[in-house]
Amino acid sequence: MSLLPADGLKGVLPGASPTAETGVRVVFKAISDLSLRNLVLPRPVRQPFCVDFYGDFPTRLRCSPWVPKHSRMTRRTGAALAGAAAVAGLAVTGCSVGIRRDLSAVPPGQVGFDDMCGVQSYFDALEIKSSPPPRLVSGVDLEGANGTKMVRGGRERYAFENDFQLKNLRRVLNENWSRLPAPLAKASEIEIEVKWSEKAGAKRVITEEPAELSVGAESWSLPYHVCLSELLYGEPLYRQRREMWGLPLPGKPAAAPAAAAAPAARTDDGAPARDAGSGRE
Repeated sequence: MSLLPADGLKGVLPGASPTAETGVRVVFKAISDLSLRNLVLPRPVRQPFCVDFYGDFPTRLRCSPWVPKHSRMTRRTGAALAGAAAVAGLAVTGCSVGIRRDLSAVPPGQVGFDDMCGVQSYFDALEIKSSPPPRLVSGVDLEGANGTKMVRGGRERYAFENDFQLKNLRRVLNENWSRLPAPLAKASEIEIEVKWSEKAGAKRVITEEPAELSVGAESWSLPYHVCLSELLYGEPLYRQRREMWGLPLPGKPAAAPAAAAAPAARTDDGAPARDAGSGRE
């Protein structure tokens, strides 16, 4: 259908010749056949693209902003990439190390008193020198003041490298953390780096930041768990616990409870009995 009215260009271009009218009619016919949605220009058009005529000429095409095809594709591609990034973020979060057994509501003193991390036998073995403790790879000690109170802390990295150390480390990790990296199962050496602070005269792993778990060149964040403090810095506590409960060390008999002093012998009237050997009371 032609965009021109029945009287030709009289309402638009007064005095136009028939030749001019024919040429313009062809141009307007071509415009009417265009689909703005499929129109692609070599460079973006920032201003709205529209057909606007004045006078008695009927407006058949509405004036609306025009967006090139490549811009629409860019938006669709951007949305797709954003969705892929979100999925990737969820995948990374889902694969990170998590907490299996949450002891955050249990007072730390109670954790050690009840040996909830199961490390008493580990420290007993270290006490009798059946295995050396984990090797300190590196360490930095810091000291400062918080008002009138001295504050000590630092960073330490430990290497677990013999069978006994690795067995106990893997047990503690598997019982308390989930989604652990697969290389831990067969690693011949596992390193753990933590930040620590001194509390009541004892080192404890800080709770605000994760530790770092490493196998070779690979490393993973290890969220805080009280059992990491028990494993790395619990030796004084578990020595005290062993002595308090009279627990035996491996390969040694249990320590007998302290013997009470025997009461002095007395006669029936309550007076001290005579010593037969010396003739004295």
